[in-house]
Amino acid sequence: QLLLDLRRLMSPHTATSLRERKHNKMKDYVQVAAIMGVTHVLSLSLSAADTLSLRVARAPQGPTLHFKVMQYSLAKDVKALQKRPMDGAVRGAAGGL
Repeated sequence: QLLLDLRRLMSPHTATSLRERKHNKMKDYVQVAAIMGVTHVLSLSLSAADTLSLRVARAPQGPTLHFKVMQYSLAKDVKALQKRPMDGAVRGAAGGL
C-alpha cells in the first residue's frame, strides 16, 4: 500500500510501465532509467529485520541517498482523519474554493 501511495504522490512523473521483480537490483533499474528518460529512482526495501528503508538515486551516475524510515502514514489513514477529505481531484486556479 505504501508503494502505491508513493507512486500516486509522484504522478504524473512516475514511470508506470516500469515493473519491479524480487531478483532485480538497483543497477538494473538505473540501466533502464536512461532508456525511459528517468532522472531519479526511489526505492523502498524491507530488510530481514523488518527495517524499512528508502533510497533516492540520481540516474545514471549521481549520488544515492539512504534513509531509514522510522514511521509513516498511509494516504487512507490520513484521509480518514481529515474533517473534509479531498477526493484527489486537482482544482484549477480559476476554480472556486
